[in-house]
Order: sequence, then C-alpha cells, then structure tokens
Amino acid sequence: HYQEFISAALIKALLINGAEILSSDGHPDYHSGFGRVNAANSLSIACGDEGTGFREHKFSKDSKQFTTEVLLRPEHTAFKVTLVWTDPPGNLLKNQLRLVLGYLINKDGPKSA
Repeated sequence: HYQEFISAALIKALLINGAEILSSDGHPDYHSGFGRVNAANSLSIACGDEGTGFREHKFSKDSKQFTTEVLLRPEHTAFKVTLVWTDPPGNLLKNQLRLVLGYLINKDGPKSA
C-alpha cells in the first residue's frame, strides 16, 4: 500500500485504528475517545503487517460508491472499520457518507475452484 503522499483522512484512520482503547468495556467512549495513540500499532497497519490492512478510495463526481471485500481468518480476533474523510473548507456539510457492513459466513472454509 505504499503511497508517496497520504491524505489527512488516512492518517486520522491509522491513528484511530492503532489506538489502545482505555475504557473498561473495550469500546471508544466520551471520556477517553478512541483511546491512547500507539504509533507502533498505527505503523503496523500502514505497513500491511499480517492481519492488518486499509483501503483508501477517492471519490469523484462520477464515483459515488465504494465496495470492497475482506477475508477474515479464524485467527483474526478483531475487525475494525473506520470511515474518515476530509471536507473542503466552508460552513456547510459537503459529504454525507454512510458506512454499511455486511457479512457472509462460510462454515466449510474456502471452496476451491
């Protein structure tokens, strides 16, 4: 996933997903937010270490939807998704984004072709 220039939104997502949750229930909250920044975790995601990854998509006037699939293996104990963006300057909301997650469970494991 090497990119010479990365967006502010991607940096934000890497910091959020790499953070150590501080709340007692293991979820972000109003007191501690997304938790404490952990640069090592964020760099691990940015470098695509085993079990990590990210997708960045830049929308245009012609591109209004982005769909991707992610394979989760049994050894992956957590799955985090963060939708971030950068609005252009101004007083009004420019982007109305919606994150929809679906899942497909294959109890028999991968099927060979």
